[in-house]
Amino acid sequence: QEFSYFLGQERKMAIAPMPVATACTLAQCVALYSTFFLGAPATILRPEPAKFIGRCMWLTFQTNWMLLCYYSLTVIAGFVSLPNLEIFLVTMFPLAFALAIFLTVAYYALDHFNPEQQLRRGKLKMNGYPWIFLNQHLEHGLGAPFMILFTYLHLPTETVPTYLSIFIVAVYLTLYLVFIHLNWVATGSWPYPFIEEIERDAGSAAREAALLGLVGLFTALGFLGKFCYQQLQ
Repeated sequence: QEFSYFLGQERKMAIAPMPVATACTLAQCVALYSTFFLGAPATILRPEPAKFIGRCMWLTFQTNWMLLCYYSLTVIAGFVSLPNLEIFLVTMFPLAFALAIFLTVAYYALDHFNPEQQLRRGKLKMNGYPWIFLNQHLEHGLGAPFMILFTYLHLPTETVPTYLSIFIVAVYLTLYLVFIHLNWVATGSWPYPFIEEIERDAGSAAREAALLGLVGLFTALGFLGKFCYQQLQ
């Protein structure tokens, strides 16, 4: 039975075939290896907001750790019969989906091709961080492809995501915004330059509206994840 499951067949309590769960877990290991060994420290990239909390200020860093934990648990679910673990993984799927999709899409849509960011990375490459461009691809580019693979190939489960799952997505993003607001109070700086640009160009009300819009966007991605999971059962 163990051997047949490793080849991709269903095993009780597993929510994804073992090769898929393992591949997704390894992808997250690569992303985090890139963070620590190929990228620049947060105190170099954004010294002011990183003063107290370092990389934890970035949604990217939190996302990659959360996805590593999530995928690792899907591997464990293939070897142990824990109904509550299956329920937990299914419930948390929309959050994992929203984080992974946003990680990749937002980076390539808003950051990677930004001339200022390209210039900044070019300077870092010339000053001791030769792998900075590869680092950015590995940190941000693996999230969506592997989540799509996981979603498409996940195994049928007795439970499906509910509206509780969507609530968790909204709560997580709200807590993240509270977290970076507290860090702003402590340091006077935001983790992402675009927040400062909105505030400078349109004021603090526009800044808050944009951040609330992120909560709405993540909630929509959570609904999309819930829908995809149910449709591909």
